[in-house]
Amino acid sequence: MVAQGLVSLCERLPGCRIPITLTFMTLLLVLGVRTVNRNQDWMSRRSLFISGVKTFPGNAKMHYNIANLLRDEGNTDTAEIHYRRAIRLNPDHPSYHLNLGAILTNRSEAESCYQEALRLHPGHIGALVNLASLWIENEKVSAGIPLLEQALDIDPAHAEGLLTYGKALLVQGQTLRAGQLIQSAMESRPNWASAHLYYATFLQHTDNMEEALREYLRVLDLDPEESLAMNSAARILISLGRHNEAEPLLKRAMAVDPACWDCLSVLATSYTRQGHHSQAVITLGQASSLAPNETSITLKYVQALKQARHTEKAHTLLQKLLARVPDDLTVLTFAYNYAMEENRLADAFQLIREAVSVAEQLRHESLSKLYFEQAEVYRLHNDYDNALKFYKKSIKENQHQTESIVSAGSVLYLKKHYKEAEEFYLRALAQDPGHQLAKHNLAKLRNFLDSAG
Repeated sequence: MVAQGLVSLCERLPGCRIPITLTFMTLLLVLGVRTVNRNQDWMSRRSLFISGVKTFPGNAKMHYNIANLLRDEGNTDTAEIHYRRAIRLNPDHPSYHLNLGAILTNRSEAESCYQEALRLHPGHIGALVNLASLWIENEKVSAGIPLLEQALDIDPAHAEGLLTYGKALLVQGQTLRAGQLIQSAMESRPNWASAHLYYATFLQHTDNMEEALREYLRVLDLDPEESLAMNSAARILISLGRHNEAEPLLKRAMAVDPACWDCLSVLATSYTRQGHHSQAVITLGQASSLAPNETSITLKYVQALKQARHTEKAHTLLQKLLARVPDDLTVLTFAYNYAMEENRLADAFQLIREAVSVAEQLRHESLSKLYFEQAEVYRLHNDYDNALKFYKKSIKENQHQTESIVSAGSVLYLKKHYKEAEEFYLRALAQDPGHQLAKHNLAKLRNFLDSAG
C-alpha cells in the first residue's frame, strides 16, 4: 500500500519524482534503524530493563526490575541504588523494602526493611520468613518462630519457611521435628541444594554420619560450588579416618572461597590426626593470617605449635591473645590448662582466679568446674582451707559435680575431719555407685578408723 501510494504521488507530481523517492527512502532507513534498536532492547532481559529505566527514569517499577536483575548478577551495590530509588518513587510497595533488606549487610537496617514491608503488608510471607531468619541468626530464636508459624499458616508448603523453621528447631534441640520440617522443604523443592544441606546437618545431629555424608555429596551434585557442603563432608571423612578423601574436598572448597579459614582449620585437624604436626602448624598459620581476630583459630594454632614443640612461639602467641582479649573465658581457661601442663603453678593460680572472676560476672555454666579447678590449685599449694572452700562452692553451684564431692572428702580426710569426709564419699557414691576413687578413699578411711580402734 505504501509503494502504491508512492507511485500514485509520483504520477500526480512528475516533476518531483526524485525528491519524493529520496524522502521515502530516507524515512524507510530511519524507521528501519529504530526497529533494529528496539529489537535489540527486547532481545534480553537486561537490555529491556536498562531501556525501561532510560525511557522512564521516574518509574519505580523500572528501577525495581533492574535492581532485581543486578542482584541476580551479583552486583548488589548497584542493585541497592536502584532499590532505594524505587522506594523513593513509591515507598508503599512492600516488595521494594523486602528485596532491599535481603541484600543489605547491615543487619539492623535489613531488619528495618523487613519490618516496613510487614507494616505495609502484615501477611507478606517473604518478609515474615526473612525477618524470622534474621532474628534466628541473631540468636533470637524464640522471637523468630511465631513469624514462621504465621507464614506457614498462610502457605503450609512454603519451602523457605519450612527450612527456616527446621533450622530454628535444630538450634533449640528439637531434632525430630526439625528433621520433619526440613524433609517437607525438600519435598516442596526436591532439587533445592539448601534444603539438602540442612537435611545433612540434621542427619549429623542424629549421628547418622554415613547418611549425612551421602547427603552432602548430593548437595554438591546440585550445587558444585557449595563450599559448606565440601567442608562438612570433609569433617565427616576425617572423623571416619578417610583423610585421603577429605583433603581434595577441602582444597576444592578453598578454590571456591580462598578466604575460607575454617577449611584450613579442618585441614589442619586432618594433618594433626595423621601426626603431620609441621603441616598442621603451617596450615593454621595461614588460617590465622586470614582470620587474625578469630580466637578459636589462634588457640588451635597455639596448640599445634605446642605439639610441634615450638614452645616459645606458642607461649608468645598466647600472651598476645591474652593481652588482646583479657576477659575471654575460653582463652583464660585454655591458658590456665596450658600453665598447669607446664607446671607453672603461679601462672595457673593467677589465670584461674581471673577465669573465675569472669565466670562469676557472667554466671557462666562452667562456674562449678572453674571453682573445682581453683580448689585444685589451692590444694597443690597445701592450702587446704581455701581448697575446701572452693570445692564446696563448686558443689553449691552444681550438686552433681561428683569430682568436687570426692575431692572435698579427700581434703577433709587430710584435715582429720573423718566423719565429714565419710559423708562426702557416701554422697559421691550415691550419685555414682561405680566411682572408683570414692570407693577407694572410703575403704581407706574405714580401714584407718578400724585400725585406730
